[in-house]
Amino acid sequence: MALRLRPRCYNLGMFLTVLEQAARENCQLELFRPLLVGVSGGADSLALLMGLHALGYPLVVAHLDHALRPESAEDAIFVHRTAQDLGVPFIYKRVDVGQVAEREKQSLEEAARAVRYRFLFEKAEEVGAQAVAVAHHADDQVETVLMHFLRGAALSGLSGMGYRRLMPVWHQTIPLVRPLLGLWRDDIDDFIALQGLTPRQDESNRDTTYFRNRLRHELVPTLETYNPRFKTVLQRMSEVLGAENAYLEGQTDAVWEQCLVEAASDRVCLDYGIFTSAPRAVQSRLLRKAIAVLRPDLRNVGFEAIERGLVFLSDPAKGAMIDLVSRLNLTLEGNWVVVKTWQAELPDRGLPLLESAGSTAVLEVGGMLSLRHGWVLRAEHLERSLDAALKQVIDLPQNEVW
Repeated sequence: MALRLRPRCYNLGMFLTVLEQAARENCQLELFRPLLVGVSGGADSLALLMGLHALGYPLVVAHLDHALRPESAEDAIFVHRTAQDLGVPFIYKRVDVGQVAEREKQSLEEAARAVRYRFLFEKAEEVGAQAVAVAHHADDQVETVLMHFLRGAALSGLSGMGYRRLMPVWHQTIPLVRPLLGLWRDDIDDFIALQGLTPRQDESNRDTTYFRNRLRHELVPTLETYNPRFKTVLQRMSEVLGAENAYLEGQTDAVWEQCLVEAASDRVCLDYGIFTSAPRAVQSRLLRKAIAVLRPDLRNVGFEAIERGLVFLSDPAKGAMIDLVSRLNLTLEGNWVVVKTWQAELPDRGLPLLESAGSTAVLEVGGMLSLRHGWVLRAEHLERSLDAALKQVIDLPQNEVW
């Protein structure tokens, strides 16, 4: 459902009305099922917690200490006491994200995101939660869309975040929900002030060495000098593009069902004829979908990788294979488009494989045996010199062996 932004909420009742509608309609939350809420102690997550509690949702508070700041332990104590005051269960974990980032060769932002979501969804499954709720709001949406735009995102990236979304890399059935997406940061600050709350302050949010912080504190204010309503305009744009993206996703899913031959953990096979008969916009999405099956945790697959794959498939050389992205290959095997990991075998399609363990086939003299990957084996008596026989083998068409 599209975002419907309201004017700023100047009273407690209006804030709760907007939140209630978003939680019920956009996030599709049920009032009497447990809901796990990620709470850092900052204004955004504190407003989400207090608002959902006021609406009567049965909550479980989850707090992850990233161990990146000396005061992070105090944040955890603050969130714990807040949960106790509300009579809400509290779950806590401390992870040294700096060590994780170094070990996994990730940025601090990437490592923190991965650790946080892994923790939230693991605990959501443990407590039987209907969803994981996080506190992304309208300003976050603007920053996300702008960040994707600067990095050269496709339509899905320019659509921004959704109110409710399944993220299979974290969980196959429990969704992530964002009930505050229709509210601005000013709305949240007003709500917190009306409640008389003092949220925790994370000074790293002011550090402009982080990309998102630079957008928030430098680029967005500059763009507002060109158009004071810049954030509202960008938000509306994301709504329109989101609707168009949803339509294309539906079209892609329909074609995917028709052309999918095999989807394994290390290989995806698609029917080449159906794939190439689809519009190019759908072809690119089919290729992205195949990549997502094999690399569900891969974010921001670049335009160049998809374009290289589509150019290759428009006129593939016989037996050729290209590197696609993230240690994945792309090739055409018969009439199948194959996206596979570097280690995966090509599909055998029912043909015998030379030198495979336990594989046998009878080849009569004068006969021909078709093998995998386009190879053909022929047998014939050669009544001539060895040199002449070798020369004939060298002169054979590609992929034939005598």
